[in-house]
Amino acid sequence: MRFFQVVLILFLLYYLFKFIMRYVGPYLLSLFIKKAQNRMMNDEPDVKRRKEGEVKVDYIPKKNKANKKNNLGDFTDFEDVEE
Repeated sequence: MRFFQVVLILFLLYYLFKFIMRYVGPYLLSLFIKKAQNRMMNDEPDVKRRKEGEVKVDYIPKKNKANKKNNLGDFTDFEDVEE
């Protein structure tokens, strides 16, 4: 008799959980998504303060002219050969 009570309780818990997740789950998910959207909008205050068309550069690489000449590769002089 005890076995049937345990099975019945597990069966009822399963369907109760399924019922709750069907109706409460989407509501909790929408709250989570709205909260994440609000955090993302508040994390980037620079975007709101900039004027339209304004560009912000975070990194400017150093220019090294000596290094540029060395990276050109090997030059091979070809001659036309008549056959």
